[in-house]
Amino acid sequence: MISPKLTVNDNSIELEGLKFRELINVREFISRLAQDYDAKCGKLNKSENLMTVECNGNNAKLYFEIKTERIKKPKTEKKEEKKQTKEQKQEEQQKETKEQQKEEKSNS
Repeated sequence: MISPKLTVNDNSIELEGLKFRELINVREFISRLAQDYDAKCGKLNKSENLMTVECNGNNAKLYFEIKTERIKKPKTEKKEEKKQTKEQKQEEQQKETKEQQKEEKSNS
């Protein structure tokens, strides 16, 4: 996992690499930072791939740009794993039946 990257310029701080799975987690992160600087935030503006919020306080002005990204789980791996487990089970069953047949022959 990539760790967050923090860049400090003249009067701005850029933070990259934080990922949130839920929108409420984004809102909580913004509200915590705003509380630290006694700033009040405006409305969360959403577009297709970007969310923006501006927070203003006596001593600070905060601006957040959050890029949205859809998280997709790879489905092919699961199918391959299922196939492998099925094949392994079939092989084990075949081995067991062969062993049973050998035992029956030796007992006869």
